[in-house]
Order: sequence, then C-alpha cells, then structure tokens
Amino acid sequence: MPSQAGAPSGTSTIVDDHPDHCSRPNGNNVHFCVSEYAKHHRIQRKYSQFILDFCQLAFSAEPDPSQQFLDVGCGTGDFTRDVLMPQCLPCRRIVGVDCSREMVEYARRNSVHEKIGFEVLDICADVTQFLEEFGQFERVYSFFCLHWVDDITAAFKNINRLMSSTGECLLLFCAALQPAQLWKVAARTEPWAKYSETLLKAIPKTQDMKKRDMLRLVSRLLREAELFPTIMEALTSTVLDGWSEEEIIVTEAMDVEFGLPPQPSTLSAAATRKRTGHPSNAKSEDSLIHSTASNESSNEGNLVPVTRRQPKRRLEMLSLSTSKNATKT
Repeated sequence: MPSQAGAPSGTSTIVDDHPDHCSRPNGNNVHFCVSEYAKHHRIQRKYSQFILDFCQLAFSAEPDPSQQFLDVGCGTGDFTRDVLMPQCLPCRRIVGVDCSREMVEYARRNSVHEKIGFEVLDICADVTQFLEEFGQFERVYSFFCLHWVDDITAAFKNINRLMSSTGECLLLFCAALQPAQLWKVAARTEPWAKYSETLLKAIPKTQDMKKRDMLRLVSRLLREAELFPTIMEALTSTVLDGWSEEEIIVTEAMDVEFGLPPQPSTLSAAATRKRTGHPSNAKSEDSLIHSTASNESSNEGNLVPVTRRQPKRRLEMLSLSTSKNATKT
C-alpha cells in the first residue's frame, strides 16, 4: 500500500522493489519518495487547509486540554504541526500516524512539536494494540489518505473504534483521480505492464462511478461502520494555469443530479461525529446538505464563483459529517 500521505498530482513517486517497501509478495509497490513529497505537496496542503477551515464549524465542541486528536495519514508531519495543531489547541496532544515508517521517521525529525507524536499505523490493520497504548480520540482527522487504502470498509470501522463515544472526525480523500486514465493506459503498455497490478490498485474504487452512485456507496460504507453522516457536501475545485499559490483553489458546490465532468479528479471529505443512529436533521443519501455559506453565495450553490478561464485540473470534493451518539449534541 502506498504511503497514506495522499498526492492527487504533482508529487514524485517511485516504483520500488525493496522488500521493506512492498506489501505484496512480488514486490513492485508504489510509494512516495519522502524527500520529494516534502518538497512537492503544497497543493495537497492548500486543499486540506481549505476543507479544514470549512468543516471545523461542523464540530460540536471546542477543543479542551483533556482531549487528544488523531491524524491518519500524517505523511511528513508538517501539515499536522503547522496547520492542524493551531486549529486543535488547547488539546492535550495530537498523534499523527502513517503506514510508511519512512514518513513517520521523517516527521519525527522534521516536524517536532511538544504536543505531537508520530507513530506507524496501518489504518486497515488491527488497531487493538494501538488503542491499548493510546486510548480513544475525541477527533480523528485524515487528509488525502483513504483513497490509498486496500480496504476502506476496514478503515472506516477502525476509525470508529479509534473515536470516543462522543468523537467526531473529518476525512478528505480522492474519489476519482484524473491521472488514473493514464495509469490504465500504462498498465497495458510496455515497459510499464509489469507494474499493472500496482498501477490499477492505486485507482480508487469509485473512479468511474457517477456522483449519485458514489454518494450512495460512501453513505452505505459509513453506515456499516456506524458512522452516520450529518453533513454531505459535493464540491468541485478547479486549478487554473498561471494562478498563484494563494489563488489556486476555486470551488463550487455540485448538485448530485448532474453527472461528473469529463475525467474529473474527485475528492471526498467527511466531517463526522459518532452516533448510534441517524441524527434527526440528516438528509437522505440521495441529497446534499448545503452549508449556509453555499446557499448565501452570489451564485447559488457556489462557495467561490468559478471563473471562465480554462481549467488546468478539476477536483470534486464530497464533505460528510457523521456521528454515533444516541442523542444529538
């Protein structure tokens, strides 16, 4: 499995046969080159910060000094330290986890903070020992990670286990990747065909789904994990040629009744709270719950008006809020 620090674009990766980096007997597992990822993940940071700022309002309670939070797929740890931690203070601590030992070791060396610890954890594996050591968390965050996992059902269920009874979580992951079309071609083209298993494995299961089917699937998987959405937002983000880093994200809310644009890159974000049943204000899985910011925009349903300038890349984001408490908090 690739490092859980996701990379929708612009990130250097390598194909490595080293046994320490391989999750399959025949090797050939794609993973991120840590030093290169650290230099080329600014776009991921921008998207993650945007979603974090947007979805923080969905949390039911402010952080306090007794709470600990978890960052799944922390990667190099700089986002955890520089962006996530300031939004989580005065929490007791944040534990950043990643399945890549290289990423965790890099984070320990380069993203030091007195309230942050970095540990190796595969979110799809048994988390019992991790729970015994660290306990449960009031919030679980994950940015650009879950589209890389082998079993997202197991990941959702483990996230449930890692959350306290009143816990909440915010998840952002790709539901479709624009480069996946290239990976499909490469998988049947020499000399890359020998890596076909790895290339095809990296493509999200929802890659070719229509948006309505995508939403239904994610909603069902969350319910199976006893995480029930209270907010669901589908957003499209367009990256434009020639824009500065500050201008790089342009988003618009997407209606599930419309089809996906041609070959989009799609993100799924989930801001969730634990509940034992559906919250009374949750809408059906066939609809989107638009935020006040969306509805009050000058262009209805838009978070930010999208210019007519030729897009370089389009990304769709699905934002979900879930909980498993018996009563609404």
